[in-house]
Amino acid sequence: MEENEKTVIAVHNYNPVRENQLPLQKGEKYYVVNDSNAQWWYVRNMAGQSGYVPTNYIHKPNTLNSFETRDL
Repeated sequence: MEENEKTVIAVHNYNPVRENQLPLQKGEKYYVVNDSNAQWWYVRNMAGQSGYVPTNYIHKPNTLNSFETRDL
């Protein structure tokens, strides 16, 4: 991983419906390859597989803590 690479964490499982999409496993880390689309980001998993994922299924690690604790 390059130091300037962004990472996200899956907050839900996701099963792709198209070939160009990537399955997500809740709690797993993914590298952001392209975030130019507001609804679908192109990410790479730890195994090196890439694909599009819905942005409402992922969160940046620094926003995850505030997301999880805001209801406390």
